[in-house]
Amino acid sequence: MLRKALIFSASKSTKVIYHSNDSKQIIQKFHKNNNCRVIPHGIDKIFFIDNLEQEKNLKKLEDKIISNKRISFTYIGSAFTYKNFLPLFNLFEQLNKKNFKFKLNLIITDGPKKNMIIKKLNNSRITEHVNLSEAMSKKDIMYLLHNNTDIFMFVSSQETFGLILAEGMASGLPIFATKFSCIPEVLGDSDFYLNIFNTEEASIKIINGLRNIQKIKESAKNSRNRAEKFTWEKAAELSWNFIFE
Repeated sequence: MLRKALIFSASKSTKVIYHSNDSKQIIQKFHKNNNCRVIPHGIDKIFFIDNLEQEKNLKKLEDKIISNKRISFTYIGSAFTYKNFLPLFNLFEQLNKKNFKFKLNLIITDGPKKNMIIKKLNNSRITEHVNLSEAMSKKDIMYLLHNNTDIFMFVSSQETFGLILAEGMASGLPIFATKFSCIPEVLGDSDFYLNIFNTEEASIKIINGLRNIQKIKESAKNSRNRAEKFTWEKAAELSWNFIFE
């Protein structure tokens, strides 16, 4: 339904702005409007952590790994099938079987699958390891990412941009993500892409990935630097220039 609405809107517009090359390639197949521009979203400045705080957080993560303490993961998504909550639960059940110590901060916003997802979570073997929230303010999300998250998860199958992913990047966090849609376009090169539908492979990827703390730190710093390219000032300037050119 959303795709149909986007195609109809694009076909009736004199100019079209896409937020990623991936979404442009998908939608542009269905209409003849070639007067378009790819302009990424911007990230709210409150999500950008400074280098000193990032270093402190990465050192805390290193100490947790060395001491075999519980690692805190965070995943945020709307309650749609393509957000892959159920495969995510399967992944963490697999990690639990391997005696991997974790806490999963889960923020599930509105969507048609919300009740089903929560029911599935409540019937899973990882309930006691999950902190579930159904709504959070932007400031609360920022605080969670900056103070109570070691690893950021982004396991969606379909995005027009992935603003939440970009906010995780700006927060200076190591990120495990799926390699679908525009996600590689936003996150860039990474050794920590997951196949969320292969729980054994993905669980091993996480466990082995966390053993290489130097690579984890390097990845987090690279994604934090990459997030600098996504600003609202740049998005606004490019949008206005395109509209009035």
